[in-house]
Formats: sequence, C-alpha cells, structure tokens
Amino acid sequence: AGRRIVARYPEWKQRNMTARGVELLHIQTSEPWTPEEQAEADALQAAWDWIASVRAASDILEAQQPIPADWQGDHHWPA
Repeated sequence: AGRRIVARYPEWKQRNMTARGVELLHIQTSEPWTPEEQAEADALQAAWDWIASVRAASDILEAQQPIPADWQGDHHWPA
C-alpha cells in the first residue's frame, strides 16, 4: 500500500496537500471559499479518498489467510 500511495503522491506532495488543507480550513473559518478554493478542497478530498481505499485494500489482503500469492496484482488494488 505504501509504495502505491507514494508512487502517486510522493511524501513531499502529501505534506503540501496537508498544509494547503489546513490553509483552506483556516480561510473557511472567516469567509466562504471561492469556487477555486472549493475545487482545491474537492481535489484534496478525492486524493484522500483514494489513499483510504488503498489502505482498505491492504487491510483486506492482510486479513486473508494465506495472503494471495499475487497480492501485488493490480486487480487487488484501486485504480
């Protein structure tokens, strides 16, 4: 799971996404988001949803006894 996540969202990008998310939340406490800010927030949420789905797929694989020999196959993981 970690390799797949970092391949799509390197650690530096994850840090930047987290920082921007905090900025957006701070903005939202004092004024409504602009359409552009809403689009950014939606994109950040979509990225997080994908990361969560990869982690969930990993949990499913790890719970199997035995773990499938082809656990690295793309068919086990979200696109």
